[in-house]
Amino acid sequence: MLNVKTRFRSAVANKQFLITAEVSPPKGGNPKRMLEMAELLKDRVHAVNVTDGSRAVLRMSSLAALMVWGAVDSPIISILLAMTGDGCASIPTIRKAWMFPETETGSTYIASVFSVLLALPSIPKWNIENSAFQIYLLVVGLLIIGAIYRKRLGLARFRLR
Repeated sequence: MLNVKTRFRSAVANKQFLITAEVSPPKGGNPKRMLEMAELLKDRVHAVNVTDGSRAVLRMSSLAALMVWGAVDSPIISILLAMTGDGCASIPTIRKAWMFPETETGSTYIASVFSVLLALPSIPKWNIENSAFQIYLLVVGLLIIGAIYRKRLGLARFRLR
């Protein structure tokens, strides 16, 4: 175990009340605003948590994607890596929705797709950094909606094993 002295570790050792804050990763590829917010919080909290966002889907880890970005200085690779992790985590949900559609709430995914469709016109420049994740969210949302409503859409004869 590393013997690193941090404010968080000291507070835990002294049984102090801990204060943490969450910072969400950016929707685009530029973490500047997120890092600025984390810097403002640095001396006010014991720890800053970089969340995976509001979808609450297990992702490859936003922090890991940011570390890759810092290491290779490529936001595109970072975004594609985050999308790959999130895509792998979406597979069980898509499969479950296909096999047991009654266990999913279609309106949730319809609202998600609708929110992405509303966000698409706000993309200032159509490039990977600005649009890839939104398009990915749209595709995954539509796949899950298709899986949930497949019987109504006439896709019931297709089976997953």
